[in-house]
Amino acid sequence: MKKFEGKKLLLLGNNISTLDIIRYAQEQGAFVIVTDYVPYEKSAAKQMADDYWDISTDQIDALYERAKKEKVTAVFAGVGEFNLRSAMKLCKLLGLPFYATQEQWSILDNKENFKQLCIDNGVPVTPVYYTGGSADIELPPEKFPAIVKPVDGAGAVGISVCDNNVELRKGILAALEKSQKKQVIVEKFIQNTNEFTAHYVFQNGHVYLFGALDRQLCEQENGGVPLPVAYIWDSPYLDRYIREVAPNVEKMFHAAHIHDGVAFIQMFVDDESFYIYEMGYRLPGSQVYFFAKELYGISQLELMVDYAMLGTSESIDASQFARPYFPRPCCNLYYRLRPGKIARIEGLDEIRAMEGVLNVTLIRNVGDTIGDSKSLREVFLRAHVVGDNYEKLAALVEKMNAALHVYSDMGENMICAVLDPKILIKRGEAKQ
Repeated sequence: MKKFEGKKLLLLGNNISTLDIIRYAQEQGAFVIVTDYVPYEKSAAKQMADDYWDISTDQIDALYERAKKEKVTAVFAGVGEFNLRSAMKLCKLLGLPFYATQEQWSILDNKENFKQLCIDNGVPVTPVYYTGGSADIELPPEKFPAIVKPVDGAGAVGISVCDNNVELRKGILAALEKSQKKQVIVEKFIQNTNEFTAHYVFQNGHVYLFGALDRQLCEQENGGVPLPVAYIWDSPYLDRYIREVAPNVEKMFHAAHIHDGVAFIQMFVDDESFYIYEMGYRLPGSQVYFFAKELYGISQLELMVDYAMLGTSESIDASQFARPYFPRPCCNLYYRLRPGKIARIEGLDEIRAMEGVLNVTLIRNVGDTIGDSKSLREVFLRAHVVGDNYEKLAALVEKMNAALHVYSDMGENMICAVLDPKILIKRGEAKQ
């Protein structure tokens, strides 16, 4: 008998991991329902699901009544923070399991509260200059450059780097527009550093470090904060992180009473220190579970869905895959586009067939118009790739870069940033 047989899973919304969640839940025997306001003909998730509702994910009362009537036994939402908050509220009303509490979410989902939790537990953070909802603030010249963010933002949306008080006011107003809470945080902009992200898995109160990556960033053509072209495992800073920071991070998790789930912590690193600036207590949008599945045969996504469906994830032993060091180098590639309307995409089938390509997620398609938000909304494709060593991984990335082309309705090349394979070659040489 399959472990989800006879159970009904309600998924709120549609995001980058929704189809993977549906696929796994159905393989294990669940009946899957997807709900949001998106019409059926425009929703791949609704088309894949066993049933669908057209109830928006912010209509908690309507969802509660329908879920009771349909005898829903589990509620989940993937990676979207708004929908996860709705799922948490709905689970509480229905008496169903959810991996996080409202108290934990209010701390970990808010940049200001999370930073205070870090400070209380000896975890290094980026210096904060201001938190609030006013644009009428000024900083002394020595505090620039500064970075402004919505306190509840994600995906580099609403973020500005400011070099003076005129730019600061504009940045705060832009961030306030993107903040549901109408609050911003102004921090020191850490320059000439590398970006480092540590991934964690929690099971029955145990804390497991699941690898760490460094983000390869690329300057944007028309300003804005640098955005990633790739995430590369393992990070060369992993040994230092385990020695210098990880013990206090684990202490912080215990202080927040985290028992189950997954998380990622983002930080800058230089020769002197690590500077933590953000945490996500959820599945990451980068879909790192593809690497866990390839390397170990089980994944974080499976663990999270099991918890939602069964109230426990004990059918999966997290210690079997949540390990600090990956046995093979891995890379999550981001292909970002210039503004314009997509008219033609070439090379998709070719790269999907390449050995070492685990997954290709197409985020934007022919007919879509790419704006100039200077955020991850300009990413049209993500690919998860693995190699036996860095040299083979570099050769694979080079082949992919040569094969993939995106053209606008004006006939122009739209791909504006790719990972340089030489970076992987150098990583391999440094390992020797």
